[in-house]
Amino acid sequence: MRALLLAVPALLFSTPAAALQTPDRVLKANMQVEYLREPARADSWSEWFARGTLHGRVRLHGFAWDWETAKTAGTGQTRDNAMLGAGGSVVFRTARWHGWSATVGGYSTVPLLQENTAAQVPQTNFGRAGKDTYRTRLDGSEAAIHVLAEAFAEYRSADWTLRAGRQPIDTALLASNDTKMVPQTFEAVRAELRAVPRTTLTAAFVRRQKLRDHTTYHSVLAYEKSTGNDDSGAHRGLTPRNLARGGKDDEPAILHWTAETRPTKPVRLALEYVGVPGAFALVVGDAAAEFKLGAGWTLTPGVRWLRQFDRGAGAIGGAAISGAFALDRTFTASAADRRKLDSYRDPQSVDGGLGAARVALARGPWVFSAAVSNIADEADIVAPWRGFPTGGFTRLMGQVDWLAGTRNRVARVDYDFGKTRLTSALKAMGAGGWSDCDDRKVDEGTVTLTDRRVLAFDVVASFHRLPQTEFKLRAAVVRADAKPAATDRRNYESYREVRLEMNHLF
Repeated sequence: MRALLLAVPALLFSTPAAALQTPDRVLKANMQVEYLREPARADSWSEWFARGTLHGRVRLHGFAWDWETAKTAGTGQTRDNAMLGAGGSVVFRTARWHGWSATVGGYSTVPLLQENTAAQVPQTNFGRAGKDTYRTRLDGSEAAIHVLAEAFAEYRSADWTLRAGRQPIDTALLASNDTKMVPQTFEAVRAELRAVPRTTLTAAFVRRQKLRDHTTYHSVLAYEKSTGNDDSGAHRGLTPRNLARGGKDDEPAILHWTAETRPTKPVRLALEYVGVPGAFALVVGDAAAEFKLGAGWTLTPGVRWLRQFDRGAGAIGGAAISGAFALDRTFTASAADRRKLDSYRDPQSVDGGLGAARVALARGPWVFSAAVSNIADEADIVAPWRGFPTGGFTRLMGQVDWLAGTRNRVARVDYDFGKTRLTSALKAMGAGGWSDCDDRKVDEGTVTLTDRRVLAFDVVASFHRLPQTEFKLRAAVVRADAKPAATDRRNYESYREVRLEMNHLF
């Protein structure tokens, strides 16, 4: 924690330079690299490789997590934790020959600090936000990651693109989420059609995924610690064993399509479908518009509607992604079990949904925004693919705010120094959020979170003396209510965290 805090003054008071951009790439706000140039044209097989391009990235990512009160006895123990990861990527993009090109990318990260383990708590790793800088072994120890996360062929014409292999996919519900050291990628076949004016249509068959801290590709659905889909948004009741007991495939595919159109330049409409046959399906619609108000002010409202449909997952995993109602849980006719079951409208269904809205008011370097999201009091939203149901609306750093019956509110202020005469490459953000969980679910322990207030801050900067390099500092203070308990009523939920990332493109 001390090393990260000492870096704060240097980041805030050094002289910034231009934003991180090279002639062929730019680092986006979500830390993903966007290529600015199409592959060169090749006239022969040999030129397909000879005219290819090599792109490198070096990353250093530090994390410090400080629990207000660490739980040092009983089940669910916690410890303060920290991690510094060093790594990067090398991506080779071939030239394009008769429409065909290929991309291969190797990614690595090595943990540099002591392991976040304790001898008295075996098979446990206490890492939180920093866990994606390393691979967690089954015994809780930490290991480096070296993985071929991109390996795909692509055919591109004027109106459509076909891509097959290991690839990033970025939509509302599926995302590479490259905010740590290694992105999430999918083994998929994906087509994109651009023949309709101002409209893009995509369709994909996704076979497997690799989470950011994993080295192998695994099920898009089945929850299994370290080796399966153990994302924070995964459904812990949909284990391979439970799926097998319910007669379901534990390696299902995702059927995915999107449609996005801009009927006029200021208006964006989008629709997305994600279907996991035999489990559930999701449909999400987005609408946003931009209005010029005069005197330099711009108003940008947006709304999201999401609906989740049960296709068999509810009878196996239950309505709660905590796994509280899964097949491997036993309930009796006792009053305590009855209260637990009654905390969800239908504990054996994953039918659910949410609505969200936001509004942003901008002028010059300032952006003021507010957002709300309400999760239907039905089932938790199942979102284990790093695309967040409330992303872009109410989700703040590291929060899972799409549990059934939850209400979320966020207010945010952004300031871009690059739009002033003060400096050219310094951005700052501050946000405050409030999540109100359903008291019945909290009291019965069918959700793992409690009501919370979150303060989050971001600063992004680059400096003249370090060309093609960018730093990002993030911090959060989370004040959460204590979980109900018969004896130990201490608050083990509140914490503080700091993240500092360095990116260098070459």
